[in-house]
Amino acid sequence: MRSSGGLYTTTSATGYTYNLSVSEGKITSYTIVGTAVGALSIKPDGGSAEEFSASASVNKKVTLDTPAKQTSFKLTTLGSGAQWLNVSQFIIEYESDATMVSSLSDITSDGIYMLEPHNAERGIMYAGTAYMDACGGHANTNYPANKATAIDATDPNQQFVLYTYGGNTYLYNVGRAKFAGVADGLYYKLTGAPVNTWSVSAGAYDNYFHLMSGADSKMATINAWTNTGGADSKDYAITGQTDNEEANNLLLKRVGTLTSDQQTAIETIITNYLTLQSSLATLSEYPIGTGLGTYNNASLATDEAKENLISDIQEGLKDCASSDIPTANSNVTSLISAMSLNMPSSNSFLRFKANATGKYIGFADSGKQPLVDEEYAGVYLYTADKNFISYNQGCYLSASVGNAVTAVGTVGGAFNFYETAYSTPTRGTYRIRVVGNGSGSIIAWTDGYLNGWGEGDHSLCEWIVEEVTSLPVTFAGEYASFYSPVDLTIPDGVEAYTGTVNGDYLTLNEVTGTLPANTGVILRRQSEGTTTVYFPVLSTTTPAESALTGSVAAQAAVDGGVLVLGKNEDVWGIYNYEGALGGFKAYMTKSAGVKGLRFDFGNTTAIEEVLHETLTDHAAIYNLAGQRLNKLQRGINLVNGKKVLVK
Repeated sequence: MRSSGGLYTTTSATGYTYNLSVSEGKITSYTIVGTAVGALSIKPDGGSAEEFSASASVNKKVTLDTPAKQTSFKLTTLGSGAQWLNVSQFIIEYESDATMVSSLSDITSDGIYMLEPHNAERGIMYAGTAYMDACGGHANTNYPANKATAIDATDPNQQFVLYTYGGNTYLYNVGRAKFAGVADGLYYKLTGAPVNTWSVSAGAYDNYFHLMSGADSKMATINAWTNTGGADSKDYAITGQTDNEEANNLLLKRVGTLTSDQQTAIETIITNYLTLQSSLATLSEYPIGTGLGTYNNASLATDEAKENLISDIQEGLKDCASSDIPTANSNVTSLISAMSLNMPSSNSFLRFKANATGKYIGFADSGKQPLVDEEYAGVYLYTADKNFISYNQGCYLSASVGNAVTAVGTVGGAFNFYETAYSTPTRGTYRIRVVGNGSGSIIAWTDGYLNGWGEGDHSLCEWIVEEVTSLPVTFAGEYASFYSPVDLTIPDGVEAYTGTVNGDYLTLNEVTGTLPANTGVILRRQSEGTTTVYFPVLSTTTPAESALTGSVAAQAAVDGGVLVLGKNEDVWGIYNYEGALGGFKAYMTKSAGVKGLRFDFGNTTAIEEVLHETLTDHAAIYNLAGQRLNKLQRGINLVNGKKVLVK
């Protein structure tokens, strides 16, 4: 042991005593070389007092009467005024029971070490009740005394282990059975959880080392700063330092070896901590919410609540008992077990995106179903009987194990949704299992098409399911017919009508606000040309009375035909049709002999009534397109603002 600045007293009172404790084995002798500036004496335990006169030159070796394992050197002032011994060398000879570590390769996980800075007057590392501390440093005018505990190689609170496990090194105190944690302000806390990793590297002096905190990339330093942290306050404390100074160049003295039980206890704590971290990482993967791709959990209402919980647990690990770790892990795994993926509801419109490729299920009205970019994504109705019907044409999807997924005109087989559950699943994705036509799942196959996959769990079986919130309706002119299994919001600029049969006419009855579910309707938009309008989807189903009906699924030709939207002699109405019917369209089953019904908006006046009136030269006659006419034409005319039907 050395003193680089001297042995000091800091009081002028005669008889003041200061103790300097050392422990490097059994001390046999000490040698002092220097000058006594004031009159004082120095007396080691187990030895006689040596007195020094003021201004006396000193070069003296003192052999202890009884070699001592722990020795206090007592400096006592003999006169008034501050007294000190200005030491250039203070050499202690001892029979060591501590092994000095000289290279990084000498440091082992089963070794027990004492850690001493290059400027030894600051003492050695010590584990306080709550913080990393220091003890045994001697006082001088520059450095006040730190914790009065004597340096003692047998004190487990002064014994540390640099335990390497799983590629990380942890700083563990034997006495407190705790780890050096992260800095709380300036000072490193002690905790039962290995929240901080450490690394050891060569120091600036021979046989000295740097101990680097993984939490803040600073070197552990015995600093002469006062900490006012309550009962564990100290004048010397273990803080983080970026500069390469004496106090962060550490001697490592091996003073013992861990027993196998001690090693098992340390590894158990580390394993429990790593298990908890893995569980927290898994918990963080679950998006919490009410929509598709999110999970519901009775204990976690929102994603924010989940993240706050994880943060609180991580913060609590910075000051906990090791027994708290498995309890926390049990609570987290219970939360994970309670996670339930929100499943698509019946009568919902969906799109499907392959998680592996980012491609969507498209739509082909026959044959294999392609995987396409987003702008060509197919929209599918998930029915109450668990079928997929394309919104494009009303065709069903059909799948079987080992075969392509195809579009068919009849019921093609049901599908169930499950959470993906193979070895490394992406949270919030779905496996779409084929029911009744094999027992596999649909897969985004490498040929760019859908296929049935027998194994059921595979990375290419992961699907992101998106709920469609508005449906496109295309107007090929002024009118369109429509049929929906759910209510829709009628957008601005669109009129919607149910129908009532009135003789040779279909009287159109306007509905406002909400387009009724399971009801055939006629849509009207005051514009020419092809236009697509989007109708927001609602979660309600409120059908209305209408002579029109419809179907979400495509149908083969109906025997005898039906009445569908169209024009006859340039007059809009519903007219006879005997071909196949597309899905999501309105139609009316016709009575015998009926070939069509023209539209009546409820305020149309028959031509016979108009003939009783006199049409002057100034009568304004227009068609429904707003074009001025020279005379009445067949169909609906606007005469002086009144609708007139000419048969």
